[in-house]
Amino acid sequence: MHYVLRVSLPDTPGSLHAVAGICGDAGADIVSLAVIERSGGFAIDDLCVTGIVDPTALRGAIDALPGTTVTSVRPTATTRDVDGAIALAAALVAGGRGAVRLLVDRLPAALWASWAVAVANGWSGMEVLAASAGALPPVHGGWLPLTSTRRLDPVDLGGGVEWDRDLEIAAAPLGQTTSAVLVARRGGPRFVERERWQLELLAQVAVATEVAHTPRRPVEHFAPPPRTTVRS
Repeated sequence: MHYVLRVSLPDTPGSLHAVAGICGDAGADIVSLAVIERSGGFAIDDLCVTGIVDPTALRGAIDALPGTTVTSVRPTATTRDVDGAIALAAALVAGGRGAVRLLVDRLPAALWASWAVAVANGWSGMEVLAASAGALPPVHGGWLPLTSTRRLDPVDLGGGVEWDRDLEIAAAPLGQTTSAVLVARRGGPRFVERERWQLELLAQVAVATEVAHTPRRPVEHFAPPPRTTVRS
């Protein structure tokens, strides 16, 4: 079993080495490491480890390091592709029409998430434009209009659906404030600012690609009828 640990630690020499040492002492093998964000003297890293029996004990040992906190631990079947977002952007541009569908299909892998869905809030209610496997489309659009990327609480998506409170959800505008793409992680960790920025940029690339490859109707020009001059 693989586990991903999101760790907040001081952005100083030796901090990551100390975390790696704790993992080694616990018999954990670090199979991937991604630096998610650096700001305010701290770094946020995702460590994917294997070979551990008790992830709770490993979490407690890392938390005991000065200034270090494990914000989430979750099982995973895959390792993080650090180039996933830029690879998806390239695929969107190369794919042409159907970019929004491709965006939704590949966002879970690109952002190491559980599912994604694209929706639009129209006159007849919430319409699903595209959805990945396992997606839970929002029931209503009370959280719209959306002018920039932000995190959503599962209760915001509401209706009578029994939403999983363990979901972390981020949403970005999809061409207009009444359309959006949502991406979710079951069991966390939360989407940090850098990940939300990646989501917003990918949504912009998908929309621009769709627009660029959508055939436009030719403009029809109507000539006025010739004037008839009546001489008396």
